[in-house]
Amino acid sequence: MQPFLTDRTIRATLLCGVLALALGGSTTVASQSKIRSKTDATIAAETCATLETCIARLRSIARDRKDDSFGGMGPAEDQVAQRLRTLPGAVDAMMSMLADQDIGVAHLASYVLRDVTSIDARFLPQIKAGLDRDLGWLAPALGRIDTDEAAREAVARLLVSDSAPHNQEAYAVVLSGTRAIPFIVAAARCKDGCKTPDDHRYLGYVLSEMGTAAIKAVPALLAAIDDPSTPDDIDRRILGMIGDLGERARPWQDAIAALETRRPALEPAPEIVLVGIRSDRAAGIMAKRLREHPDIIALGDTAALGKHGREAAPAVLELLDHEDSELRLGAVRTLGALGDATAAPALATALEDPADVRVNFAAAVALGRLRATSYAPALQRVAKDHWHPAVRSAADDALHALRGNPSTDHAERLKQMGFFSNFGAMALDCDTPRAAFVEEPRTRKLYAHRDARRIAKLEYTTTIESFGPPPDAKPNAAGVTTITPDTMVRHEKATLQIPSAALRVDGGWLAGSNRGEWGGELVWLGDDGLRQTIRDGNIEDIHRLGDRIIAVSGLAHLSMNEGNLLIVERMADGHWRTSQWRALPGAPRASWLTPEGELLVNTYRGGALLVDANGRMQMAPCAENSSR
Repeated sequence: MQPFLTDRTIRATLLCGVLALALGGSTTVASQSKIRSKTDATIAAETCATLETCIARLRSIARDRKDDSFGGMGPAEDQVAQRLRTLPGAVDAMMSMLADQDIGVAHLASYVLRDVTSIDARFLPQIKAGLDRDLGWLAPALGRIDTDEAAREAVARLLVSDSAPHNQEAYAVVLSGTRAIPFIVAAARCKDGCKTPDDHRYLGYVLSEMGTAAIKAVPALLAAIDDPSTPDDIDRRILGMIGDLGERARPWQDAIAALETRRPALEPAPEIVLVGIRSDRAAGIMAKRLREHPDIIALGDTAALGKHGREAAPAVLELLDHEDSELRLGAVRTLGALGDATAAPALATALEDPADVRVNFAAAVALGRLRATSYAPALQRVAKDHWHPAVRSAADDALHALRGNPSTDHAERLKQMGFFSNFGAMALDCDTPRAAFVEEPRTRKLYAHRDARRIAKLEYTTTIESFGPPPDAKPNAAGVTTITPDTMVRHEKATLQIPSAALRVDGGWLAGSNRGEWGGELVWLGDDGLRQTIRDGNIEDIHRLGDRIIAVSGLAHLSMNEGNLLIVERMADGHWRTSQWRALPGAPRASWLTPEGELLVNTYRGGALLVDANGRMQMAPCAENSSR
């Protein structure tokens, strides 16, 4: 956006352009440079050279603004605010304007005061009055006052704000620094009552943002936990605040670990905090957790430990053979994050796992991170011959890293590939794969979009599950209902479902539904009336591929993008089950059988691929150049 310019500046700029054209473009580079070198501060100084002209400009901006909320400030507002902060007498003037009858003027004055370096304590009453007037930019001014009273006010305002913790009130507490710590600790003890568990979340957040000053809170928080009058549930929340400090709280790891013995009622909070602060015990805690209750969250927590979690590597390695493909993928990513070179052989095996292209990709990235030079030949082979271009690219990036010359692509890959990210940074979309399809007879295959009447006869009852606030939850003054892990509840709603696709087999139909973010399921609808929900999850289609029945499943929603090919088989007792066969590089957009007896699956951001009856994969040709 163009900075605010005076009419005189605009006319001068245009005149230079006209002269340049008239002289055949002979305006010198030096003269152009002078025009472009005007800083915002210079322009602001020309706009309001004195306090009086700056205030007049501020009032003019307030009159011209159509948005009366003043929630966003543009270049014009920012330039005038920056200029005012440099002028003598501006703070006094802005304090008076906080009470201006024009609310827009008051908002702009609060915006100026927000970033003033220092404010005299005598102005605290005016600031409090302005905050009572809901001047949204004003709260940080409390942090500019070097008194305990201002810090107390900042903490109090945070705990009653509707938009915490990422708001101006939180910033005010952070600016207050060590002055705020006694009031943060007092609020955490809840002696005068706490509004909700959110209070400790807000207090922990501001401590996490406060820098090294926050460590002064730890002894006082531990003392509060040792106070027998503090209830266990409050102590657990206070421990969580210490955990929010991360590695800064490592010096107190022994005191926190001692709580496991002295205060067993607090479990599992001490262990969670010990992991959060990257304590010396963290790796052992996560290894135990992964062996007893492995899940993707535990793997993510272990990966976040980095070098502090290397002792957990053996437990992670054990998950490479787990039946859950998501755990296998998570294990590969975790091993790369831990940086344990002993994991390289297992990662090299995962690099060429034919069942999961995502594991291949993650293993290539991990081997690059480990600088596993012994496995350069394997990476070279994959970089040359792997069927998916994203894996070839990741292997090539890893080879650059092994040579001590990581490519820009590899650095970007590491940056974009968060633990819970989907396949990778490379996006391959194919709107029109060049592959013919076999139109299956309606006696064998039904689709909702093609056979609405016939498939409607296969309607079945299902339950839609969701998570949200409890039924009696009330929104705040801003109309927002806050949900936390402590307040979230599970909701169920029974509904009638018409399948999106159905495949005829002996004795009935295998039917699948896809409701997007609301889920889906694969069901058996027997001719004898028997109903079985075989698997929960979105089903895009169901196919006979060679001797197998394959269900194509997956979901692309927000940051989630995953897909799988599942084997569907009938057991001896007549019940059906599914098992993982092949992972896809993205959620399925569409799938169909080809005349060559292959299954084409077009995925979101992973490209279109062909799968033969033996599970071998290759990229399908695409009609659009944009996908390659």
